Amino acid sequence: MINGLINGGIKATDDAKLNKLKSSYLVTCPKRKVLEAFAKRFLLALYCDNKSSCMICSGCKKVLADSLTDVIKIVPDNGMIKIDMIRAINDFLYEKPFESEYKTVLIYDGDKMNTAAQNALLKPLEQPPKNTCFLILSQSDFGILPTVISRCENIRLLPENKESVIKILLDEGINQSRAKLLARLTCGYLEEAKQLNIEEEYFILRDKTIQYLNKFLDQKSYAISYFIDLFEESKDNYNAVLDIVKLFIMDILKFKLTNEESVIINIDYTDEIKLKSISFTTEALYNMMEKLLEFEERMRFNINYKLTCESMLFEILKEKYKWLKL
Repeated sequence: MINGLINGGIKATDDAKLNKLKSSYLVTCPKRKVLEAFAKRFLLALYCDNKSSCMICSGCKKVLADSLTDVIKIVPDNGMIKIDMIRAINDFLYEKPFESEYKTVLIYDGDKMNTAAQNALLKPLEQPPKNTCFLILSQSDFGILPTVISRCENIRLLPENKESVIKILLDEGINQSRAKLLARLTCGYLEEAKQLNIEEEYFILRDKTIQYLNKFLDQKSYAISYFIDLFEESKDNYNAVLDIVKLFIMDILKFKLTNEESVIINIDYTDEIKLKSISFTTEALYNMMEKLLEFEERMRFNINYKLTCESMLFEILKEKYKWLKL
């Protein structure tokens, strides 16, 4: 394995370099950042003037600047990719490439395509215009129609062994405790670990969120205003806050079920996680996670953000006091 990609992922970028592209690829990985890194690597391989992802030629610079006219990107609107968004690419499909030999249709969150959108995509996938490549990125192939899957070269991006990731990070000068934490937080995806290491804002947000969460779980009242303030401050990045909360509560649940420190992701908060596992029942932790997932689903739609946050936090507190060990 190289940089967290299985052979299929490596082959796809090699196909791009050698102009031996398949007409469509479905690339799945639960890690969004890994998918985004793969897409960038793929485009660099395809559009590099030197076919080496040199990062300095005109083609690479346009990829990095997101200014290639021969690439069209489709992203969900309000949590969904609809049929009109797929139909809108027809003009692009039947135009000749303008700056290079190939055109690329890049679809993010492919599992967010509704059924009508996926059906509209079938014909272009079955009979693609010459020198056109579809690159569909998805965190899961659950929800993608078998007829779409069967028309694509299927690639799964898998993690590396965590110990291998730690060794590589140590070799690059990252201290051991940080390397271990990065390997756990990214579940062994090397590229994401490297990227996360330089995102200090994430670690500041993470520490603040966990500090607030611990206060929230320890309190003897229904006060939530300070936690609401954090969600309000992070409204544009609420997914990051939510992921941090989910991961921490899952750590408590997993340790409670196994009594094994090896299952803990947030290893720098091991002591706090072990204490919390004593304070809460399994039922309470399961139900808290359910409330978080419900909130995540509701956030896909146009709703009152603050009101929804307040509702979620009150529901979690209800579960806490309903099952709390006295």
